[in-house]
Amino acid sequence: MKIIKSILEATEYCSELKNKGSTIASINTGGDLHEGHMHLVSAARDNADIVIVMIDFPYEYFNISKDEFNKFSKNYERNILKKDIKLCLENKVDIFFAPTMWDMYGKKTTKIGVSNGFLKKSIWNVEHIMSFIKDYNILKTDITVLGQKDIHQTMSMIGIINALNFSVKPLIVPTQRDPDGLAFSSRNRFLTKVQRERALSVYKSLQEVAELTSYPPVKELRRKIFNNIKNAHGSVCHVEITCAETMAPLDVVDRPTVVIASATFDKVTVWDNILINA
Repeated sequence: MKIIKSILEATEYCSELKNKGSTIASINTGGDLHEGHMHLVSAARDNADIVIVMIDFPYEYFNISKDEFNKFSKNYERNILKKDIKLCLENKVDIFFAPTMWDMYGKKTTKIGVSNGFLKKSIWNVEHIMSFIKDYNILKTDITVLGQKDIHQTMSMIGIINALNFSVKPLIVPTQRDPDGLAFSSRNRFLTKVQRERALSVYKSLQEVAELTSYPPVKELRRKIFNNIKNAHGSVCHVEITCAETMAPLDVVDRPTVVIASATFDKVTVWDNILINA
Protein backbone atom coordinates (compact mmCIF):
# COMPACT_ATOMS: atom_id res chain seq x y z
CA MET A 1 0.00 0.00 0.00
CA LYS A 2 1.29 3.42 -0.97
CA ILE A 3 0.86 6.19 1.62
CA ILE A 4 0.64 9.68 0.14
CA LYS A 5 0.40 12.97 2.03
CA SER A 6 1.23 15.40 -0.77
CA ILE A 7 -1.53 16.66 -3.06
CA LEU A 8 0.92 17.08 -5.93
CA GLU A 9 2.28 13.56 -5.48
CA ALA A 10 -1.25 12.13 -5.41
CA THR A 11 -2.20 13.96 -8.61
CA GLU A 12 0.93 12.88 -10.46
CA TYR A 13 0.77 9.27 -9.28
CA CYS A 14 -2.92 8.88 -10.12
CA SER A 15 -2.33 10.45 -13.54
CA GLU A 16 0.35 7.83 -14.19
CA LEU A 17 -2.07 5.07 -13.20
CA LYS A 18 -4.76 6.43 -15.51
CA ASN A 19 -2.26 6.68 -18.38
CA LYS A 20 -1.59 2.97 -17.88
CA GLY A 21 -5.30 2.25 -18.25
CA SER A 22 -6.15 1.66 -14.59
CA THR A 23 -9.59 2.53 -13.23
CA ILE A 24 -9.64 4.29 -9.86
CA ALA A 25 -12.21 4.02 -7.10
CA SER A 26 -11.96 6.48 -4.24
CA ILE A 27 -13.55 6.42 -0.79
CA ASN A 28 -13.75 9.74 1.02
CA THR A 29 -13.79 9.30 4.81
CA GLY A 30 -13.40 11.37 7.94
CA GLY A 31 -10.91 8.86 9.34
CA ASP A 32 -11.31 6.67 12.43
CA LEU A 33 -12.05 3.78 10.10
CA HIS A 34 -14.10 0.72 10.99
CA GLU A 35 -15.57 -2.41 9.42
CA GLY A 36 -18.28 -0.42 7.66
CA HIS A 37 -15.62 1.49 5.73
CA MET A 38 -13.96 -1.78 4.79
CA HIS A 39 -17.17 -2.93 3.12
CA LEU A 40 -16.81 0.15 0.93
CA VAL A 41 -13.25 -0.93 0.20
CA SER A 42 -14.46 -4.40 -0.78
CA ALA A 43 -17.05 -2.92 -3.16
CA ALA A 44 -14.41 -0.63 -4.64
CA ARG A 45 -12.03 -3.53 -5.21
CA ASP A 46 -14.77 -5.43 -7.07
CA ASN A 47 -15.34 -2.50 -9.43
CA ALA A 48 -11.94 -0.89 -10.07
CA ASP A 49 -8.25 -1.64 -10.50
CA ILE A 50 -7.02 0.80 -7.86
CA VAL A 51 -8.66 1.51 -4.49
CA ILE A 52 -7.91 4.78 -2.70
CA VAL A 53 -9.00 5.63 0.83
CA MET A 54 -8.78 9.34 1.55
CA ILE A 55 -8.86 10.97 4.98
CA ASP A 56 -10.74 14.22 4.61
CA PHE A 57 -12.16 16.47 7.34
CA PRO A 58 -12.27 20.16 6.36
CA TYR A 59 -12.61 22.30 9.46
CA GLU A 60 -15.65 24.18 8.10
CA TYR A 61 -17.59 20.90 8.35
CA PHE A 62 -17.17 20.77 12.10
CA ASN A 63 -18.19 24.39 12.61
CA ILE A 64 -15.32 24.89 15.06
CA SER A 65 -12.46 27.34 15.39
CA LYS A 66 -9.07 26.83 13.76
CA ASP A 67 -7.51 26.19 17.17
CA GLU A 68 -10.06 23.50 17.94
CA PHE A 69 -9.55 22.01 14.52
CA ASN A 70 -5.78 21.91 15.08
CA LYS A 71 -6.37 19.96 18.29
CA PHE A 72 -8.67 17.58 16.42
CA SER A 73 -6.07 17.05 13.67
CA LYS A 74 -3.23 16.44 16.13
CA ASN A 75 -5.35 13.96 18.07
CA TYR A 76 -6.09 12.08 14.85
CA GLU A 77 -2.43 11.92 13.87
CA ARG A 78 -1.34 10.90 17.34
CA ASN A 79 -4.04 8.39 18.30
CA ILE A 80 -5.92 7.17 15.22
CA LEU A 81 -3.80 7.47 12.05
CA LYS A 82 -1.70 4.33 12.65
CA LYS A 83 -4.85 2.26 13.29
CA ASP A 84 -6.40 3.51 10.05
CA ILE A 85 -3.27 2.71 8.05
CA LYS A 86 -3.11 -0.80 9.56
CA LEU A 87 -6.77 -1.50 8.75
CA CYS A 88 -6.36 -0.32 5.15
CA LEU A 89 -3.20 -2.40 4.75
CA GLU A 90 -5.02 -5.50 6.01
CA ASN A 91 -7.85 -4.89 3.55
CA LYS A 92 -5.57 -4.45 0.53
CA VAL A 93 -6.14 -0.76 -0.12
CA ASP A 94 -3.78 0.42 -2.85
CA ILE A 95 -3.36 4.07 -1.82
CA PHE A 96 -3.90 5.71 1.56
CA PHE A 97 -4.20 9.44 0.93
CA ALA A 98 -3.96 11.60 4.06
CA PRO A 99 -3.17 15.19 3.04
CA THR A 100 -2.72 18.00 5.52
CA MET A 101 -6.12 19.65 5.75
CA TRP A 102 -4.59 23.11 5.66
CA ASP A 103 -3.05 22.18 2.31
CA MET A 104 -6.46 21.04 1.11
CA TYR A 105 -8.64 23.82 2.48
CA GLY A 106 -6.45 26.55 3.91
CA LYS A 107 -6.93 28.84 0.93
CA LYS A 108 -10.41 30.21 0.43
CA THR A 109 -11.97 29.54 -2.94
CA THR A 110 -14.80 31.21 -4.76
CA LYS A 111 -18.02 29.51 -3.76
CA ILE A 112 -20.14 27.96 -6.46
CA GLY A 113 -23.91 28.22 -6.46
CA VAL A 114 -25.59 24.96 -7.39
CA SER A 115 -29.35 24.82 -7.80
CA ASN A 116 -30.04 21.34 -6.55
CA GLY A 117 -32.80 19.86 -4.41
CA PHE A 118 -30.45 17.44 -2.70
CA LEU A 119 -28.29 20.25 -1.36
CA LYS A 120 -31.30 22.23 -0.19
CA LYS A 121 -32.46 19.23 1.80
CA SER A 122 -29.05 18.15 3.00
CA ILE A 123 -28.05 18.84 6.57
CA TRP A 124 -24.41 18.40 5.65
CA ASN A 125 -22.23 21.46 5.29
CA VAL A 126 -22.22 22.45 1.61
CA GLU A 127 -18.49 23.25 1.62
CA HIS A 128 -17.82 19.73 2.89
CA ILE A 129 -19.88 18.17 0.12
CA MET A 130 -18.30 20.36 -2.55
CA SER A 131 -14.86 19.32 -1.27
CA PHE A 132 -15.47 15.91 -2.84
CA ILE A 133 -15.13 17.57 -6.23
CA LYS A 134 -11.62 18.68 -5.32
CA ASP A 135 -10.83 15.14 -4.24
CA TYR A 136 -12.11 13.73 -7.55
CA ASN A 137 -9.82 16.05 -9.48
CA ILE A 138 -6.77 15.20 -7.38
CA LEU A 139 -7.31 11.44 -7.46
CA LYS A 140 -8.65 11.19 -11.04
CA THR A 141 -11.59 9.24 -9.67
CA ASP A 142 -13.61 6.98 -11.98
CA ILE A 143 -15.85 5.51 -9.27
CA THR A 144 -16.82 7.16 -6.00
CA VAL A 145 -17.91 4.63 -3.40
CA LEU A 146 -20.59 6.03 -1.11
CA GLY A 147 -22.34 4.54 1.91
CA GLN A 148 -26.10 4.39 2.31
CA LYS A 149 -25.67 5.15 6.00
CA ASP A 150 -24.72 8.78 5.27
CA ILE A 151 -27.70 9.10 2.95
CA HIS A 152 -27.85 12.92 2.94
CA GLN A 153 -24.23 13.19 1.90
CA THR A 154 -24.52 10.33 -0.57
CA MET A 155 -27.60 11.68 -2.36
CA SER A 156 -26.18 15.21 -2.35
CA MET A 157 -23.02 13.97 -4.03
CA ILE A 158 -25.01 12.12 -6.68
CA GLY A 159 -27.00 15.30 -7.27
CA ILE A 160 -23.81 17.33 -7.74
CA ILE A 161 -22.27 14.71 -10.06
CA ASN A 162 -25.39 14.78 -12.23
CA ALA A 163 -25.79 18.58 -12.11
CA LEU A 164 -22.19 19.21 -13.16
CA ASN A 165 -21.97 16.29 -15.61
CA PHE A 166 -18.99 14.75 -13.84
CA SER A 167 -17.61 11.60 -15.43
CA VAL A 168 -17.56 9.92 -12.03
CA LYS A 169 -19.72 6.87 -11.43
CA PRO A 170 -21.36 6.76 -7.97
CA LEU A 171 -21.58 3.36 -6.30
CA ILE A 172 -23.85 3.12 -3.24
CA VAL A 173 -23.05 0.40 -0.70
CA PRO A 174 -25.87 -0.69 1.66
CA THR A 175 -25.54 0.10 5.36
CA GLN A 176 -23.46 -2.49 7.22
CA ARG A 177 -24.44 -3.52 10.73
CA ASP A 178 -23.30 -5.30 13.86
CA PRO A 179 -25.19 -8.54 14.67
CA ASP A 180 -27.60 -6.64 16.93
CA GLY A 181 -28.57 -4.37 14.03
CA LEU A 182 -26.73 -1.20 15.03
CA ALA A 183 -25.17 0.44 11.98
CA PHE A 184 -21.38 0.56 12.02
CA SER A 185 -20.05 3.92 13.21
CA SER A 186 -16.89 5.17 14.87
CA ARG A 187 -19.16 6.72 17.50
CA ASN A 188 -20.51 3.35 18.64
CA ARG A 189 -17.49 2.75 20.85
CA PHE A 190 -18.59 5.62 23.07
CA LEU A 191 -21.87 3.87 23.89
CA THR A 192 -22.08 1.96 27.15
CA LYS A 193 -23.93 -1.36 27.14
CA VAL A 194 -27.09 0.33 28.45
CA GLN A 195 -26.81 3.22 25.99
CA ARG A 196 -26.34 0.80 23.13
CA GLU A 197 -29.51 -1.07 24.04
CA ARG A 198 -31.37 2.25 24.06
CA ALA A 199 -29.74 3.34 20.80
CA LEU A 200 -31.10 0.23 19.09
CA SER A 201 -34.52 1.91 19.27
CA VAL A 202 -33.51 3.88 16.16
CA TYR A 203 -32.86 0.75 14.12
CA LYS A 204 -35.86 -1.11 15.53
CA SER A 205 -38.19 1.80 14.76
CA LEU A 206 -37.01 1.84 11.16
CA GLN A 207 -37.39 -1.93 10.89
CA GLU A 208 -40.98 -1.69 12.08
CA VAL A 209 -41.68 0.67 9.21
CA ALA A 210 -39.85 -1.56 6.72
CA GLU A 211 -41.99 -4.55 7.71
CA LEU A 212 -45.32 -2.79 7.13
CA THR A 213 -47.43 -4.09 4.26
CA SER A 214 -49.30 -0.78 3.97
CA TYR A 215 -48.34 2.66 5.17
CA PRO A 216 -50.31 5.20 7.18
CA PRO A 217 -49.82 8.92 6.47
CA VAL A 218 -46.25 10.14 6.93
CA LYS A 219 -47.23 12.21 9.97
CA GLU A 220 -48.28 9.04 11.77
CA LEU A 221 -45.09 7.22 10.78
CA ARG A 222 -42.94 10.11 12.00
CA ARG A 223 -44.86 10.26 15.27
CA LYS A 224 -44.45 6.50 15.81
CA ILE A 225 -40.68 6.61 15.22
CA PHE A 226 -40.33 9.72 17.40
CA ASN A 227 -42.26 8.13 20.28
CA ASN A 228 -40.32 4.84 20.09
CA ILE A 229 -37.01 6.67 20.39
CA LYS A 230 -38.30 8.98 23.10
CA ASN A 231 -39.56 5.98 25.10
CA ALA A 232 -36.00 4.62 24.95
CA HIS A 233 -34.80 7.87 26.53
CA GLY A 234 -33.29 9.18 23.33
CA SER A 235 -33.28 12.84 22.29
CA VAL A 236 -34.58 12.87 18.71
CA CYS A 237 -32.56 14.98 16.27
CA HIS A 238 -34.25 14.14 12.96
CA VAL A 239 -37.03 11.96 11.61
CA GLU A 240 -37.45 12.48 7.89
CA ILE A 241 -39.44 10.59 5.29
CA THR A 242 -38.56 11.68 1.78
CA CYS A 243 -38.63 10.64 -1.85
CA ALA A 244 -35.59 8.47 -2.55
CA GLU A 245 -35.08 10.11 -5.93
CA THR A 246 -35.45 13.81 -5.07
CA MET A 247 -35.19 13.84 -1.24
CA ALA A 248 -38.37 15.95 -1.21
CA PRO A 249 -40.57 15.47 1.88
CA LEU A 250 -43.55 13.16 1.42
CA ASP A 251 -47.05 13.19 2.86
CA VAL A 252 -47.72 9.59 1.88
CA VAL A 253 -45.43 6.66 1.09
CA ASP A 254 -46.37 5.97 -2.52
CA ARG A 255 -42.97 5.69 -4.23
CA PRO A 256 -39.39 4.62 -3.42
CA THR A 257 -38.80 6.29 -0.07
CA VAL A 258 -35.97 6.89 2.37
CA VAL A 259 -36.77 6.99 6.08
CA ILE A 260 -34.08 8.72 8.12
CA ALA A 261 -33.78 8.91 11.90
CA SER A 262 -31.13 10.21 14.25
CA ALA A 263 -31.07 10.60 18.00
CA THR A 264 -28.69 11.38 20.81
CA PHE A 265 -28.20 9.04 23.74
CA ASP A 266 -26.28 10.78 26.51
CA LYS A 267 -24.34 12.95 24.01
CA VAL A 268 -23.65 10.08 21.56
CA THR A 269 -25.51 10.57 18.28
CA VAL A 270 -26.79 7.59 16.31
CA TRP A 271 -27.80 7.87 12.61
CA ASP A 272 -29.66 5.34 10.53
CA ASN A 273 -31.98 5.02 7.54
CA ILE A 274 -33.88 2.52 5.43
CA LEU A 275 -34.99 2.47 1.82
CA ILE A 276 -38.55 1.42 0.97
CA ASN A 277 -39.53 0.36 -2.55
CA ALA A 278 -43.19 1.29 -2.23
